[in-house]
Amino acid sequence: MSGAGFDSNPFANQQQSQGENPFARPAGGEAAVTKPPANAPPAYTESAARKIDTTDLQRRQEELERKEAELSRREAELGRQPLNIRQNNWPSLPSVCPCGPCFYQDFSVDIPSEFQRIVKAVYYLWMFYSCVLFLNILGALAYWISGGSATTFGLSILFFVLFAPAAFVCWYRPAYKAFRSDSSFNFFFFFFTFFFQFIVSVIQALGFKNFGTCGLFNGLEMIGQGTGEGYAVGGIMLILGLLFTVCAVVDFAGLVRVHRIYRTSGASWAKAQEEFTAGVVTNQGVQQGVASAAKSAFTGGRF
Repeated sequence: MSGAGFDSNPFANQQQSQGENPFARPAGGEAAVTKPPANAPPAYTESAARKIDTTDLQRRQEELERKEAELSRREAELGRQPLNIRQNNWPSLPSVCPCGPCFYQDFSVDIPSEFQRIVKAVYYLWMFYSCVLFLNILGALAYWISGGSATTFGLSILFFVLFAPAAFVCWYRPAYKAFRSDSSFNFFFFFFTFFFQFIVSVIQALGFKNFGTCGLFNGLEMIGQGTGEGYAVGGIMLILGLLFTVCAVVDFAGLVRVHRIYRTSGASWAKAQEEFTAGVVTNQGVQQGVASAAKSAFTGGRF
């Protein structure tokens, strides 16, 4: 088979038939300009570009940085304590007292900075309520001396002895622990007991006869006697009723405020149940009780 057939150019006839080179420059010496198609997309401009809103990202970044700074501050505070031991510091009692502090309380260490104000407000509310209960004893004493009920005076002492510490343990400490560790269980416990506290403050402000508080009803009763002593004692009782009213109003405002903060947190009823279950399971007293009961049942069944 001869190789002469491969010497010919297969495109020679096409170039001759067309007569011109499509890639050659035109006669004027200028290169041909390609025109864009009619349906070409518009040219890219900065104003037409989509702008990404980074406001939310910046807010989250600032929140993370604030939490990181808060954790660093709390770690530094804990590191400055001797042997890093959290010793009870409330109430502050002199060294000669036979009993010592019962609770640990430090707002700057335990409570995040954005919640310190509301927790301190709850603490000051407890102090104000305790002072009103003490003043109520003096008002009830004046009421008794002026011919009023001795039962009111006796119950006023009982209310001060019971309600002041009960309020601290039942609604102030749960609020403190709820904001300290974002505890759903403590939030729900606070809502229950603090709503009860609001109802009690309203009843105390009314001042029912023989109920143990000086308020509106028994204060007006003393003023109705029309004597100078009645006016004086009745005025004191009305002032105490006003103070109990202030407690009730602040109770309601605090309840609404804490509930709003609770709704923005990650707390929920399911988490409260989980925390309660975990607390019961890990409680040493419960573990010892269950172990003792199981041991007694085993010993009784065996012998």
